[in-house]
Amino acid sequence: MKAITRLVLLTAVSLFCWPLVFGQTTTPLTQHFVISATSASYTGTGSGAQAVAILSTGFQVTQNVSVAYDRISNPNDTKQPIFNLGDFNYTRELASLLPASLRSKLVFDTTNWLVTFQASGGKVTGVGFNRIAEGGGLYLTRPVANNMAITTGYRLLHGAGKSSLIKVPLVGINFTF
Repeated sequence: MKAITRLVLLTAVSLFCWPLVFGQTTTPLTQHFVISATSASYTGTGSGAQAVAILSTGFQVTQNVSVAYDRISNPNDTKQPIFNLGDFNYTRELASLLPASLRSKLVFDTTNWLVTFQASGGKVTGVGFNRIAEGGGLYLTRPVANNMAITTGYRLLHGAGKSSLIKVPLVGINFTF
């Protein structure tokens, strides 16, 4: 009985202390693969804004360049268009895009924010049509952990008969591996 008590105590202490070993990492992990699922507001073919699901997966090519695949659809309405797009993303720190005179006046650290410019191309399908689609986006991202970031921004899509604006909410969360 004494051995079982020691084993349980040792296991509990080990489980409590093992995360502390990783708390001293000084350099962030290199990210190679990104996956995200986001709900967004979309001005589709109907009237008014609708909720859509954005499913995305991609690879980091260089420090500033990534490529991805996106599927944008309204799972509640099968009559709405479905976009299948390839994305080219170029990302920079906000600090590198702002002049020093403006950076010095801001009250937050601009090196912790990322700005992404996105160009997209692919196809859009819907009831009675199958067309080429294109688009562009601008996003502001705040990394909150080594493998997670919060994103907001706008994306303009064209190809479903009219241009559509997608507002990506503040709660968009990306996981990177």
